[in-house]
Amino acid sequence: MSNVITTTAPISLENLKIYFSDKSTRYLIDYKNSKLQEQKLLTYLGNLDLNCDIDIEDFNDPDHAKLLQTYFASTTLVNIPTLERAAMGVLFEYKGLIQPGYFTNFIQENIELVKCWVQKLDSLVLFNTYAINDELAKQEVKNYPEDDTDSIEGINWISLLKNEEFFYFYQILDASNLRYYSRYFSENMFKGRNLYSFWANNNNPMFLITWGILEEKINSKQWQELLSQATQELKEQQDATSL
Repeated sequence: MSNVITTTAPISLENLKIYFSDKSTRYLIDYKNSKLQEQKLLTYLGNLDLNCDIDIEDFNDPDHAKLLQTYFASTTLVNIPTLERAAMGVLFEYKGLIQPGYFTNFIQENIELVKCWVQKLDSLVLFNTYAINDELAKQEVKNYPEDDTDSIEGINWISLLKNEEFFYFYQILDASNLRYYSRYFSENMFKGRNLYSFWANNNNPMFLITWGILEEKINSKQWQELLSQATQELKEQQDATSL
């Protein structure tokens, strides 16, 4: 059972010392009373890389909404469950997977940030194929429009992949969003780690299904047929949505 310490940021040296004697220590940041706010707080927590969360309940509060906006735009990779849950709520509401309302204003005010996250996350269905050690599969992905950006603005979309509930996101997929992110897919761009190290986890059903298929030694031709079929279904879904 973890030892939870409620504290402001920056965390006092006395409270930080507790972590070094008890690695199960978890910090809950009192955001309202913290000296560090918005990007300064994210940078601080990202550098410390401790087990922590931020005590926020209402993202309709202007200060809290500003922190969420900062999270969506930040180049600092952090692991903060409350912000991850809020980001999932934003994405689900944007896609129509949950009833609109709570995040409507946030989405309207930050629409470009939200769209950017959605395009990158939608495109991970291509990465699921690209990650297969097979040249035909990789070439199929490379047939999609290429985006060779090396920007890590909004990097925290990758933090969502460890959450099992996030993958509900793929119940609706916009085929027009799909991009071959050549650098994201192949380089160590995420705090020294590659995309595969985030994607390949036991909470990711798409990875697990693909891994299971490969364990049955499916051949390249069969895989290509499956991918082509899935791509056609996506295109048909997009055409139907456009009507």
